[in-house]
Amino acid sequence: MYIVPLFEGRCFCMENNMIDWHAWKSFIPQWDISPNNTDNAKIISQEIKIAGLRADDPPEKIRYRSLGNGKKIIFFVPGNNTTGAAYVELMQEFAALPEFLTEYTIIVPDYRGSGESTYHQPITSLRDFAHDFDQLLSSYLAERGWSARQSVNLVGYSMGFGVALEMMMINPSRYGDLVGLTGIGTRGYRLKFNAQSAGFDGTKTWQPGDYVPNHEDQIGLAAAAFNQRAWQGPQRTVLSVKMLWDMTVFNDVLQYHLGTLTPTHFEFTFSPTYSAILREEFNIKFMPNSIYGCHKFNISDHNDGEHINGDGHKVIRAGDGRLSKNPAIWRGKNILLVKAKTDYANWRGDLVITDESFAHSREDLHEVGAVVTSVMIAPGQGYDHGFPLAKPSATASLIHHYFGTPSMSAHNISRALVGAKFELDSR
Repeated sequence: MYIVPLFEGRCFCMENNMIDWHAWKSFIPQWDISPNNTDNAKIISQEIKIAGLRADDPPEKIRYRSLGNGKKIIFFVPGNNTTGAAYVELMQEFAALPEFLTEYTIIVPDYRGSGESTYHQPITSLRDFAHDFDQLLSSYLAERGWSARQSVNLVGYSMGFGVALEMMMINPSRYGDLVGLTGIGTRGYRLKFNAQSAGFDGTKTWQPGDYVPNHEDQIGLAAAAFNQRAWQGPQRTVLSVKMLWDMTVFNDVLQYHLGTLTPTHFEFTFSPTYSAILREEFNIKFMPNSIYGCHKFNISDHNDGEHINGDGHKVIRAGDGRLSKNPAIWRGKNILLVKAKTDYANWRGDLVITDESFAHSREDLHEVGAVVTSVMIAPGQGYDHGFPLAKPSATASLIHHYFGTPSMSAHNISRALVGAKFELDSR
């Protein structure tokens, strides 16, 4: 028997990795979400039907949550393996900010294949997600009689930063400033095998350290699916999902102990956000396409190194140069990048996005004329790859201050981070 912590000091018992999901849902708080309520203080959940990207693609229904009724739109692009349900606490923090309800609207969607959005057509790249969300915004603006050229500010978390960059390239005139929270970066994310994900997939053996190949999508997707089998695939269980989130995403806020493979600080595990993440993980289609899309994503002019796998195969994550093909998109754009510094030795900070990737994004965006502000938070202070979810108050404050005053003073950052130590770079 395993005890799964939920919230408010309560736990749920599970045997043989199985859980009664109807019973689980009865423990989840009833957030103030309404499909029809027009009160600005309430989170409204709706869906919009969008056309397929290609002529023969079936239409999809994209679910989104919104709060507020102001014309200053903040569109929050979620991370991989999350649904909009994980961002409700963050949205509620925005509701408490001065003048938010009348000036701002915040929108958080479910990805195609996640939460309550459909998945009739598998994605082929992050650009497909970007087209979905750009269509969603077109419909949203049209329904309200607002201009199709209404400026929309973007916030991208993890994979969502890559999707946000794609959105800006698809429809440059629509999007204003951009915030990247522990984003995958302009050169994407290296998907490789470790000791847990390596093994024999039925045709070949993957060794720890091998990169997923990207020269042929059919081979790459199969390798990505095998790599993700215990995280999002057919071998996932409540225990495997919980352990991966605890160990690699919430490692700092939970003060994870590698020796015992357990958290030592449990406060966040009692939050509705933590419960929603675990619950909603099982409401997401198995989409190795999304993490493979992150692996192939590299819009810079630079190759992200070369790697020789154990079988001698060379994997090159080549840059496609799209970032610099139209520098007018980026010239003068205010972009805030935020990440916790990686500290593998102590297993603290952001263990998913490397400091090197963060630096590359800052340099690449600066080279094309963007006004880049970067904030690197010191490890060991509760900030990790999952901090935008685990620390909704700090996240909302950072975003609000930045879109209000894009120069982003050290004083405002310190207030938002509640005194946490950080390095500020503006260029």
